[in-house]
Amino acid sequence: MPPLLKWALSTLRRRPIPCPPLCFPVTGYDTVPANDILEEERFPAFRKGEYYPVHIGDVFHKKYQVVGKLGFGGSSTVWFARDLIQNKHATLKIYTHEESSTEEIQIYAHLQQTQNRSHPGYPHVRGRRSLFPAMWDSFRDLLYRNQTGQFSEEVLRFGLMQVFLALDYLHTECRVHIHTDIKSDNILLAVEDDSVLDSFVKEEMEITSARKLVDGVLPVYASRRFGMPAGARFGRAVLGDESQTHDEQQQQTAGQSENQMIDLTRTMDISA
Repeated sequence: MPPLLKWALSTLRRRPIPCPPLCFPVTGYDTVPANDILEEERFPAFRKGEYYPVHIGDVFHKKYQVVGKLGFGGSSTVWFARDLIQNKHATLKIYTHEESSTEEIQIYAHLQQTQNRSHPGYPHVRGRRSLFPAMWDSFRDLLYRNQTGQFSEEVLRFGLMQVFLALDYLHTECRVHIHTDIKSDNILLAVEDDSVLDSFVKEEMEITSARKLVDGVLPVYASRRFGMPAGARFGRAVLGDESQTHDEQQQQTAGQSENQMIDLTRTMDISA
């Protein structure tokens, strides 16, 4: 085979095949009563109209289709999405118009400008502003999945090691010294089993998320959790088998404030 033809064929094999947008159900979902406060509705920014009205099925930049809601906070909502061009999954963080959101975006911009790939903490710091790899549950969720309600020494050791590497990178390389949101629910685990992501999409298509319209125009969706990875054996690796932390009194420990991504062993990544 001529070298040029061989190169062209190998390039075509590596190029991802774009996928069409999905058509999500527009009926059949549970409607949350108007008097029930749902998720970001509790924040003053919502009442001020600061949240962007995201709908499941929306496509941003002709590339990222929203599949379902992963979470919310005082300055943003977080959504699971499909990259229609690269044919893979991603996470979108949609900010409010508040000043605090602007400050966070400025920090991300600073992180992108100060990159030292040789630092051992570099791989654990997330430097992009609103688009991130798809992650699994948080350390807080991990505890909720674990019947013992505890982490093993091994899991804590791995997790803290990743956090400290990330913090050292932020301190020494990026000169970022103040962290105001380091806590368990901001430490996210990476997904190595894509079946978890595929199942999320399938479930949203079959049983679409509960929602409500505030004042008849502003959508608010209930967040959806990822399922367990197929064949997951967290018990030994994390002490109990399932890891995730969801207890509201959890101390604000190990975790990068929504800016970092950490690996917790080969099969786990953390992001906070």
